[in-house]
Amino acid sequence: MSLLRRLVGKILPKPEKIAAVTDVSLLKTHSLPQEYWIELTSKCPFDCVFCSRSALRGKGEHMDFSLYQSVVSQMQSPSVIRLNYSGESIHYPQLREAIATAKATGARVELVTVLSSAKPKMVEALVLEGLDRLTISIHALSEVLYQDIYGHSSVGSLRENIALLHSLKQKHGNALPVIDFAFVAMEKNLDQLPSIVELADELGVQQIDIHPVIRRDNIPAQFGQELIAGNLTISFRTRLTHVLQRVSECFPAIDLNLSSKELQASSCLGELPIAFTGHLPQGAKIHSCEQNPWNTVHILANGDVVVCEVRDQIVMGNLKTTDLFSIWHGTAYRAFRIDYSNGVDEKCRTCIYKVAYLPQSKSFDVKTYLHPQECQQQLLLGWHPVELNHVWSSSFLSSAVVLKAEDASRLLLSGILPPAPVGEVNRLRVKVGVEEVSVANAGRENYPFQLKIPLGGIGGLGGLGEEIIVVEFETTHVLSPTQQGSGRDARRLGFALTEIICR
Repeated sequence: MSLLRRLVGKILPKPEKIAAVTDVSLLKTHSLPQEYWIELTSKCPFDCVFCSRSALRGKGEHMDFSLYQSVVSQMQSPSVIRLNYSGESIHYPQLREAIATAKATGARVELVTVLSSAKPKMVEALVLEGLDRLTISIHALSEVLYQDIYGHSSVGSLRENIALLHSLKQKHGNALPVIDFAFVAMEKNLDQLPSIVELADELGVQQIDIHPVIRRDNIPAQFGQELIAGNLTISFRTRLTHVLQRVSECFPAIDLNLSSKELQASSCLGELPIAFTGHLPQGAKIHSCEQNPWNTVHILANGDVVVCEVRDQIVMGNLKTTDLFSIWHGTAYRAFRIDYSNGVDEKCRTCIYKVAYLPQSKSFDVKTYLHPQECQQQLLLGWHPVELNHVWSSSFLSSAVVLKAEDASRLLLSGILPPAPVGEVNRLRVKVGVEEVSVANAGRENYPFQLKIPLGGIGGLGGLGEEIIVVEFETTHVLSPTQQGSGRDARRLGFALTEIICR
């Protein structure tokens, strides 16, 4: 049976045209990744208690800059380039050049750093080269506990570099980089969170990502109070919940963004995709995750390509010997995508970051229209749970699929585009094949829009006369209404989709 026949099932009789899709991997996979994690270095002066870097990478290595340049040159319209993974990128010798090279692609460029060990010239590079986002990892502000967790540098050095960063932004009149914090929650440092949030409030930092501690690899720290069989213990989950509630009440304007859904009550899997932190039951499938194999990739300092941080010891190829396109579309990646979506990869089955569902059949229907509540399976990537009459995108990139109606000449889309931060313009680009349209919101209110996209010669993906069309969306901003002072919704929102019709 041909690949396209496996992809598309049958068409139901008129008046409604429907295709039954059994393999979504072709629909979801971008021609090349859109989001990159690039490990500029696997070297790090810190010895964080929860980190497995030294166990897996040893002394580590810097990525050869010519390899980095080659990687960036192979990208096609990347959306986000994150210049870090296991090492401390602030010590990469060509960091300034690496930021500039990434910025030249038009992508948003981000970096995570402890910052306290940075030299002044490297702090200056973060400002002068236009880094878009800087996440500072702060797990303690007590000097004693800082040494216990990090094993290097000091709180005093951290505060000095944060002050230098702010003064340089003011000196050069740069709003970038936007600064946020990251906090790894452990039993020993939960009492530190209020003071860290207070520091964020003083500095105007609007978001802190909260990461409950994870122990995937064989490291000395056992985290017996926090974890049991890889999941949070009831006592730690309860304490973390109480601390977050108390801090949120004191600092309501700061978004405490929990990286997983482990603190939420467990839900039973059904036909509609939901965040699911438990072990995947028999027959369930994976819809997506933050580091999905459809549009994200990790590239290690030695050139190894891996799909995500959970599977970072399983190499899909090496960029010193093979080009990115060949690895991305190679046998290993294709096989993994099938195992991933079918929920049979063991590491993915137990991952706490997955979005999963329990299908009622081996396929799902694709219609010539998309009403979010009726057609949730047609929402491929980058969406929040569906609401009554619309669905919000959850990231800069999102995608959906519709079936091309007979004799159809265009797609009609309607939705809502929220405003950008003061002084900026929010834009939404919609792409179908080679056709692209956009809408902008330069005002201060939500902007309802309707767009028409000519289909022309777009044939979509078909095998039995059907033509399945992938619609790709990209927004310039993903914002939290709470942070913007425009509402109580703390979620990060791109745009709201209300309807797609093919006619």
